[in-house]
Amino acid sequence: MADGDLHTPSPHVKSKDETAQLAGALETMLSHLNDVAQDVSYHLGRMAQGDFHETITRTYWGDFVAMEQSIKAIHNSLKDTLSQISQSAGTVASSAVQVSSGAQSLSQGAAEQASAIQELSATSDRIAENARQTTATAEEAEYFVAQAGAQLGVSMNYVQELNTAMEKISDSSTKISKIIDTIENIAFQTNILALNASVEAARAGSAGKGFAVVADEVRNLASKSDAAAKATKELIESSITAVAEGGQVVAKVTESLDKTSSIAENVTIKVEAVVGAVESQTTEISQVTEGIDQISSVIQSTSATSEQSAAIAQALSDQSLLMNNLVRKFQLN
Repeated sequence: MADGDLHTPSPHVKSKDETAQLAGALETMLSHLNDVAQDVSYHLGRMAQGDFHETITRTYWGDFVAMEQSIKAIHNSLKDTLSQISQSAGTVASSAVQVSSGAQSLSQGAAEQASAIQELSATSDRIAENARQTTATAEEAEYFVAQAGAQLGVSMNYVQELNTAMEKISDSSTKISKIIDTIENIAFQTNILALNASVEAARAGSAGKGFAVVADEVRNLASKSDAAAKATKELIESSITAVAEGGQVVAKVTESLDKTSSIAENVTIKVEAVVGAVESQTTEISQVTEGIDQISSVIQSTSATSEQSAAIAQALSDQSLLMNNLVRKFQLN
């Protein structure tokens, strides 16, 4: 017993004195100690093997009651603790898998968003460049419209000068017509005088022959002057008609140029409005581009963070599965 041997039977004493009583008590004590040792060894062995299915029901006696209570307390405490760890491990494993899946989805979504934002940023840059080119083209168009308006103003001045010249030509033609009328009247009067002179020369006889010749020549000249004056009058009248028609055409051209000038002014106003709108759009597009760049930076940061979170969640999932596998080695209810 001193060496810890509880299996060797105690000596059998045949007598019925105090030695026999002491031997009987010793045998009973060995039996009880052996029972306690075997029961404690059995339950500690099962716990060492991770088996917590059985419930300790053996009742000890005497001072071994404290050992019984301690063994039961250890068994129940470990069993409860392992059960809670098992439940927590299962919950952590399930949550870790969900977190890992969510983090991977978030990482993939962030990567897709980053790619989409990059494409959107490139598109915004192209739109901004096109807007700048449109602004330059609109400004150039505004310059050309202004040049055309200035040239149209010069043309208007030239047409006004042409109209003034036509009016002067018309006035001169009218004066020339009056002069031709005077010449016709003079030719008519001269013809009458020449006829009278011829009549008087015929009355004078031979003395008036020379005068008659002169009168005939004067009458011929008067007739020619009258014919020339009529022809000139017809040309002047044709010129006056042409000048009147030209004046009407000039008036129509002037009216058309006035309308064209008004349209050009409206076009200039519209072009200026377009230039202002395009410049405003260019500024707004630049602001949008800056905002997209900021969003792209945030999404890239989010993508990197989500990748780190996915890696951490995966590691957590691996560790939780490992802990769950360790807890499964214990046999619990």
